[in-house]
Formats: sequence, structure tokens, C-alpha cells
Amino acid sequence: MTGALALATFASPAVAQTQTPYCRRVRAEAESHAFLLFSPRLAVQGLHVPLVGGTTGTGVVQGTEWQARAALSFSPMDMARGALVLDQAGAECGRHTARDEIQDALDEGASYGRIPALRSQVEYYRSQRSAIEQLLADAQAARDEQLITMQELNDVRLRANAIERHVQMLEAEIDRLAGDEEDREASDRPIRAQLDDYESRALDLARAQSDLRRLNPWQVSVSAGIVPLSTFDWFGAVELSYNLGGIAQAFAEDEAVAARAAELREADYEMRHAVERFERHMRESTADLRDAIQLLDAQARLLDEQRELLTRASEETAEAQHSLRMVEMNRIELEGDRVYRRTLLSEREAITGGEE
Repeated sequence: MTGALALATFASPAVAQTQTPYCRRVRAEAESHAFLLFSPRLAVQGLHVPLVGGTTGTGVVQGTEWQARAALSFSPMDMARGALVLDQAGAECGRHTARDEIQDALDEGASYGRIPALRSQVEYYRSQRSAIEQLLADAQAARDEQLITMQELNDVRLRANAIERHVQMLEAEIDRLAGDEEDREASDRPIRAQLDDYESRALDLARAQSDLRRLNPWQVSVSAGIVPLSTFDWFGAVELSYNLGGIAQAFAEDEAVAARAAELREADYEMRHAVERFERHMRESTADLRDAIQLLDAQARLLDEQRELLTRASEETAEAQHSLRMVEMNRIELEGDRVYRRTLLSEREAITGGEE
């Protein structure tokens, strides 16, 4: 009953809809095996009993040398194996899903976090469009009043056009990166937490495989059938056997699980080494980003001081007003760069678990 319930739950459409194609395949293969292990076996026998001294050796067969029998047999150990086959499939699905989650981050490599950072930068520049348009309108009005030269008006226009071209380049880069990663789903967990989850699930799989192998020494069979005689009769048999090699097998299975744990920690082809390389690269990157942000913050403070001085002077001279417009253009460009680097820093600190 427990095995049938496990199979029904495992095979439900709701479970299937939430699984990846890989997990659906593994699940279907496990179901194929488990259906047979959970079900009894029906047998039809034709039994020939040799005649001895004119009578059958068993004294049961009357008037014929053949006897027809029908029997039903099942093995409690097979039912247990079926449940463990389903457990093993679930563990393999969990291991594969956890590995994919890590691999998505590793595949991004040096580009990790750039898409949200670029989107934040584009969003900021878009939010400044009205301010840029106002600066252009002010410059045009000053030119109409002959307060600035045509060259000075063109300087403002060129800066505005440069920002717009930069936005277009950023959007093209976003499309390129998004195209490369369209099948990936970003995780909001630090990659170290993802690694711990993967290794835990990989060990769960190793234990599930070991549990299934540990049943191999045991055999339990229950059979029952009927004999179509003139009077109804039945027969039955119960068999329990154990392979003595199972005693040594238990120690080997413990060693196999321990070896798998060591493999996950030490093998170059496992995820831990790749994750450690990724973390080193991300930490180096975050250190560089912090330095760059400090420089940008210092430049922003200088622009603020310059803007404050020009704001006071702009009430007196048109030249100061033009300089103030150029400072505003510089500030918008600089702030866009700060938004990008701050967002990128936040994304990379999140995947590595923050500063160390």
C-alpha cells in the first residue's frame, strides 16, 4: 500500500508539470521500473508428473500425466525496491536541478550581473530625458537671444546626442546578453548556498543508490495458486533467503558513500572547484567596482561643488549659465555610470554572499 501511494504521488500530473524535461524522463523511467516491482506476478503452469509403477509419483494427478496450475506471487522486497527506485529518481532530479542552478551562474562568468546593471543604467538615462530636453531648450533660447554662440549650442546638442547613442548601445548589449541567457533563470541565492544544496542532494542520491543495493542480499517470495481438480484445492509457498555476502557489502556501501562525499569536495571535475574559481573572480571584480565607485563619488562631489558655484554666478552671466548646462550634462552621464556600477556591485555581492 505504501509503495502504491508513493507511485501515485510520484506519477501525478501536478508533480509532472513542475519538473524539467530531464526530471520528467528520470521520473518516467523510475515509474516504468517501479510498476513492475510493486505488482504481483501471475503464472500459469503445466506440470508433468512422471508415472511410477502405473501411478503418478505424487499420487495427485489422476488419469493424465499433466496438471494445470494457476499461481500468483509477489515479493515484499521487490515492493521495497520499488519505493527506493522512486526515491532514487527524486534524488537524481534534485541533484540535477541544483547543478543546473549553479551552472547558470558559472556560464555567465565575467558577464554575471551585467544585465540588471545595464537595465538600471538605461532606466536612469530614460528618467533624465525630460531634464536633457529642458537643457536643450534653455540652450536654444539662449542662442536665440544671442547669449551663447552656435558652437556652444552645438556642444550641448552633441552631449545630448552622445547620451542617446550610449543608451542605444546599452540596449543592444542587453539584447545580446539576454539572447545568450534566454533559457536561464537567475537565482537570488549566494552561489555558496547553491553549492551546499547541490552537494547535499548529490549525497542524498548516493545514499539512495546505496540503500537500493543493500536490499540485494535479501530475497522474500510469497506464492499462492490453485489446482483445477474435481475438488477445489490450493497451494502456497513462502521463501526467505539472505546472501551472506551482504555482511561485507554493508561496509563497502558505507565506504562508497564516504568516497562520494570526498569526491564532491576534492575532485576537479566536481562543482566545488568551479564555484571557488567563480567566487575568486567575483570578489576581485567587487573590489575593483568599489574602487571605481569611490572615484565616481569623488567626481560627483566635485561636480556638485562646481554646480553650486555656477548656480550663484549664473544669475549674473550667460557664460555661467552655459557652463552650468554642461555641468548638468556631465552629472547625468556620471550618475548613469554610478548607477551601473552600484547595481553590478550589488548583484555580485549577492551571489558571493557579500563582502569578506
